[in-house]
Amino acid sequence: MCSDYLISAENFRVVNFSLKIQYVFYFILFCIFIGMIFAEIISPVFIKICSRLCYVCNNYSC
Repeated sequence: MCSDYLISAENFRVVNFSLKIQYVFYFILFCIFIGMIFAEIISPVFIKICSRLCYVCNNYSC
């Protein structure tokens, strides 16, 4: 009886650990996905601002 309980507890611990790995994996995928969307939206704006700043700086330096 006790040995069966120990085995089931060990199995539960393994399952729990694999679920945690799965959650971490999905969380990383989610972060990458959000980051890609964010980059798609932000990068054109960021490039415009940078090019505008470079243009202003170059004009003043000339």
